[in-house]
Amino acid sequence: MTMSVRSVALSTIALAALIAAASGCDAPSRATDLYGTWMLDELPEGSLAFVPRSGDTRPWVRFEAPESEADGVGRIVGWGGVNSFFGPYRTGKGMLAIGSLGVTKVAGPPALMNTERIFIGAVQTAQEWTIEDGALVLRGEAGVARLARSSAAEPRRGDDEAADAEGAEGRRLGAGDADG
Repeated sequence: MTMSVRSVALSTIALAALIAAASGCDAPSRATDLYGTWMLDELPEGSLAFVPRSGDTRPWVRFEAPESEADGVGRIVGWGGVNSFFGPYRTGKGMLAIGSLGVTKVAGPPALMNTERIFIGAVQTAQEWTIEDGALVLRGEAGVARLARSSAAEPRRGDDEAADAEGAEGRRLGAGDADG
C-alpha cells in the first residue's frame, strides 16, 4: 500500500513538471534566482514612458543576498536613470516585500524623470516575483515590470546621461511633441 501511494505521488509530481514544461513556465523561483543585477526591459502596460536602451540611462536594480539567513533581509540598490535608490527587501516563495526606499534627489530631463518614477514605483510596490524565460518579472500595485539579467555587477552611470537622455527624448518624441 505504501508503494502505491508513493507511485501516485511521484506520478503527480512528474505530471506537474510535464505540464509546466509544456506551458513554457520556468521552474519555481528560488530566492537565489533573484540575486544579482537586472536591467529594465519593459515598464508596466499602459505606462506612457520610454525605456532607455543605453547603459548610462537604462534603469536597473540589484538584489543583494541577506547577510544573515536568520533575519532574511536583503539589500536592494538601483539606478532609475537619473537618481540612485536603495533599501531593504525580504522574499519568500515568490513573494516580495520592499521596505522604504531612499532615493537621491537630482533633477533630469522630463522623459527620464517620468520613466524613473514609473520604474521605482514598480519596484517599490512589487509584491510578487518570478523568473519567466530568463527575465525577472515584478508584479504589484503599479503593474508588471520585466527586467533582463545583467552580466555587470553594477551597470555604469555616465556623467553626461542627462545630455544623452535629452537627445534620446528628442529622437523618441520629436521636437515639440512632449507636453511636459
